[in-house]
Amino acid sequence: MAVKSPTTADRSMGNRLRLRRKVLGLSQEKLAQALGITFQQVQKYEKGANRISANRLQDIAKILEVPVVFFFEVPATMDEAHESDEPSFSDPLLKTSSERIMQAFGEIRDERLQHLALEILMHLAKYSRSPRI
Repeated sequence: MAVKSPTTADRSMGNRLRLRRKVLGLSQEKLAQALGITFQQVQKYEKGANRISANRLQDIAKILEVPVVFFFEVPATMDEAHESDEPSFSDPLLKTSSERIMQAFGEIRDERLQHLALEILMHLAKYSRSPRI
């Protein structure tokens, strides 16, 4: 029986799981306890070494207070998925920045302020893509 390697989707889902867990300040042990599994299993999910079943993903989403769709990263087109010049989520610099942004965002408890922060980030992203004079 051949051993399957983690797919990009497995790793992406694991990265999002880890980021959200950290934003909420949950340890792997606490998440594992809430799920009724070992912390080693949470580690495997976060690395993408083990796939997360649909039922387990629903449980994780509920505990981490996000919709299930949060864990899916869907490119606009298949071409974008394979030919993007954008930095990947596995880029260490982007990964660190993403963790810091998610941590800070998670600390904003006012839903209105969260919306404003998201709008600011979206405008900055749009501005950075537009040609400069």
